[in-house]
Amino acid sequence: MSKISKKQLLKVVTTLVDNLPEDEVENFDSEIAQAIIDGRQTSAREFMRFLKNRARVHVIGNHVIDCSADPLIPVKGWAAEEHRHP
Repeated sequence: MSKISKKQLLKVVTTLVDNLPEDEVENFDSEIAQAIIDGRQTSAREFMRFLKNRARVHVIGNHVIDCSADPLIPVKGWAAEEHRHP
């Protein structure tokens, strides 16, 4: 795998922006956009992971994750710790 140049990366981003569906751009939530801007380092890392995955989202099954549910602790004596996303 060869390394990408900054010029080539900018061309990738420009290609994506130039080909955005107009209706999706018009309906994009400004609060989400601001959250991306405010968390620019994390957003950039996540975007690069997305691009490395060939810009595809993989949906596995039809599952809903209840983030407010208590964690499953399979072994007595184990504990769940709180973590922050970097």
